[in-house]
Amino acid sequence: MTALPLDPDLQCFVLQNGLTVYVRPCAKPANVAEMRLVVRVGSLMEEEHERGIAHFLEHMAFKGTKSFDKGELIAFTESLGMKYGQHTNASTAQEETTYNVSVPLGDDSTVSCDRFLAALTLLREFSTDMRISDDDVETERQVIEEE
Repeated sequence: MTALPLDPDLQCFVLQNGLTVYVRPCAKPANVAEMRLVVRVGSLMEEEHERGIAHFLEHMAFKGTKSFDKGELIAFTESLGMKYGQHTNASTAQEETTYNVSVPLGDDSTVSCDRFLAALTLLREFSTDMRISDDDVETERQVIEEE
């Protein structure tokens, strides 16, 4: 099989830690950075006794991280001009879990850079620094079971 050609506007590079980064400029929506963290772990990687863990962790990321305690994540995203839930989301599939952040960059280059870096920090914390408390586990357990 022949690999599909990549979009010529797509830039791809690998960081020293092994993280692959893809960047592609888009004109619409204007002044918005659409960012995705794709973790190559989904439901197919789970043993029977682990069923639902990837989806559960997806939910726990939005409960809090090392830098953002319970409820602080909402205030943080709103400080970046985002609407929590509308501009932050995630999904778990069979082979991956994807965290989505859509951050308005503003018109000023300083604002753009600050907001972009803040959104990257949030995605980094989703990947390495989730805060999982007993209370959050119990609160989210019912939500996950209903889904």
